[in-house]
Amino acid sequence: MNFIFKCFLWCFSLVSIGIWWVFFGSEYKIINTNKKNLFSLNRHSNSIFILGSSRFQRGVDINLLKGALSKWNIMHLGLAGNTLAQTLYLANLFKELPGNKVVIIELTPYKRTFPESFKYAGAYLNIPNFLENYYRYISASRHDNFTLPILNYQEFYFWNTLTEIQNQLKVIFKGENNYKVIPIGFVPSSDANCNSVGSFLTTRDLSHYSSSGLNKTMWSKINNLLNQQKERDFKVIFVLPITSRREGEYIQEIPVFNKIPIDSKWQYDDVFLEQMAKPLNLADNNHLNVRGAYVYSQGLLKYIKSNEASWQ
Repeated sequence: MNFIFKCFLWCFSLVSIGIWWVFFGSEYKIINTNKKNLFSLNRHSNSIFILGSSRFQRGVDINLLKGALSKWNIMHLGLAGNTLAQTLYLANLFKELPGNKVVIIELTPYKRTFPESFKYAGAYLNIPNFLENYYRYISASRHDNFTLPILNYQEFYFWNTLTEIQNQLKVIFKGENNYKVIPIGFVPSSDANCNSVGSFLTTRDLSHYSSSGLNKTMWSKINNLLNQQKERDFKVIFVLPITSRREGEYIQEIPVFNKIPIDSKWQYDDVFLEQMAKPLNLADNNHLNVRGAYVYSQGLLKYIKSNEASWQ
């Protein structure tokens, strides 16, 4: 009897919270300018895709690139919380698009877990079977409990169902929507709240972590993508994050980066690293502000200009 009563209380609490979520929780609204461009490509298109985490999202100024690269369709698909697993998956999808594609990828840690916004971004871009194919890509079952470790499998689908019907019920009963905005692409920041340059990548980091052990999972996935490159059809460029959240974060990325062929990566030189390493370039210790994004994007533009002839 005690067990039945406990089950009743658990179910009642869960349903009550669920009802509150339907009426007061937040739905997602994707802010993105790439959707139209993504599905208007043809066999004559020349496209550059920018894929990465919030560091790329704040650090790569797509307006600067578009203004100087008129022959290219440039699509910035940076998304806060994305890791290498999600960006490699997107790169594998984009290689099937028509035309000549160059994909520039921020080399972050490889984590199978993804931000909730990743799911909504896939739906917004109208990519069929987006999550199912992602699970296949990372060789994981849909029933694995790695996406939401706090919730079990049944609870995940309970909340997912509520989220899907939430907005419709709000419109019926309240006549309004309560959106949580999820931006995709360049998000400029005017903040300048950092007085240290300790989070910037340095030549010492490049040397110090070069002898660290190779992450075989990261390298296997990257090497698989590199082997699918095809001249004037699909090219991949990897880039190290210019900042890190904490000391030692480059221990996985740098050994893998060093193993990537020279024509498939942008290597920062000492002058560029020195130009970047200024507190005025930081919004916080892990993200660039508009000034930093301008300096960084000028460097990226210079790299693209010096290599674009070999990509076409």
